[in-house]
Amino acid sequence: MKTIKLLKAAAVLGTEYPEGAVLELTDADDICAELLTEGLAVEVKGVEALKVEAEQTKAAVRQVVAEELKASEPDTKARQVVTAGDITEPVDRPNAGFKSAGHFLKDVARQATGGGQSAELKAWRAKAATGLNETFGGDGAYLVPPEMAAGIYQIQHETAALASRCRTIPINNNLIMNAIDETSRVTGSRWGGIACYWQAEASTAIGSTPKFRQMHFELKKLTAAVYATEELLADVSALESTINQAVGEEFAWTVDEAIYHGNGAGTPLGFMNSGALVTVPKEGAQAADTVVAENVRKMWYRLPSANRARSIWLVNQQVEDQLQQMNAPVGMAGQLVYMPPGGLSAAPYGTLFGRPVIANEHSAALGDTGDIVLVDLGEYIYTPKTDGIQSAASIHVQFLVGETVYRFTQRVDGQPAWAAPLTPAKGATDLSPFIALAAR
Repeated sequence: MKTIKLLKAAAVLGTEYPEGAVLELTDADDICAELLTEGLAVEVKGVEALKVEAEQTKAAVRQVVAEELKASEPDTKARQVVTAGDITEPVDRPNAGFKSAGHFLKDVARQATGGGQSAELKAWRAKAATGLNETFGGDGAYLVPPEMAAGIYQIQHETAALASRCRTIPINNNLIMNAIDETSRVTGSRWGGIACYWQAEASTAIGSTPKFRQMHFELKKLTAAVYATEELLADVSALESTINQAVGEEFAWTVDEAIYHGNGAGTPLGFMNSGALVTVPKEGAQAADTVVAENVRKMWYRLPSANRARSIWLVNQQVEDQLQQMNAPVGMAGQLVYMPPGGLSAAPYGTLFGRPVIANEHSAALGDTGDIVLVDLGEYIYTPKTDGIQSAASIHVQFLVGETVYRFTQRVDGQPAWAAPLTPAKGATDLSPFIALAAR
């Protein structure tokens, strides 16, 4: 078997092949020899040779792109920006000329494989060059129009159980935010040091000053790469729906996991690793892998009263069985602690102390710290980059097997707004909007 690359269009074994086609021929030494002798083809030896050729192709694409960007005239048209929830989108390019995201992805793949450039793709390249500043990546990739990438972000936002409940502050670059350094409500410590006093007339006022700390938000990069086969590229609607759903749900899951458990090193800082977390100890004779009424009651009392109206319980699904059996002893009978969801007309969540109980995949396994937590996610600051999800495509990574790679990137950060638990004005038990039950 020999592998050859055609330098010119030629007929091989009765089939017409275009210039640049790579063929594997078995038992056809005479045909290969003829093509090589006439200068119609060159022999390709091994996968490494193809990789080198792919790199040369990428370099050529980058050169063409650089020349086109240099020749592009600045777009002076004012771009109106609207903010809807967590998404900021440019609105001066409705649909960017494409029928759908699937049509855009297919156009990119067709152009990259030598099938020609559609009028819509050519128009988008001209606009994006001046409007987005990073139309093409280092591997000759195409930036997906924001109108289409926003569809992915919408799926992410709708499926994110935690991120959608956080205090969201979209940012363009890394952010330093000043915050009040308050860890105690004892007089003289509120607002980090502000205090007022009852004084006699004409007496000298006693000075006090607030104390500040700085919160640093450094955008972290979250990336997903999706390989689309030639068969999937042939079905525009399947391409769009599959990629949108798969990437959107995976981004949602990963961001929520970071909000819950992130260590802050290359990821957002999760509340479970925050200095503000309060861990309620288990009961003295409590059996392993159980949740009892005393646990729930003591967790509730560690939550500041101001945070209760927004609070939720996050639990592992195994904890739900414990809640269904939970009761507090009252005389010889008992009092129901957990209120399960009612019929079809009722709210979708069970409740503890009137607050929703939400089963999710991010809570720890039954018996581990974090299997049940009580949190006010309004005290968690989530900072996605304002341009949402950036998307690009390239044929080079999986060029040997005929797959196009679509890369999606989002930059986000986040951390609890509280740096430490709060000592109440009266009493010594620390309070926090992030409460977890210790391991059992």
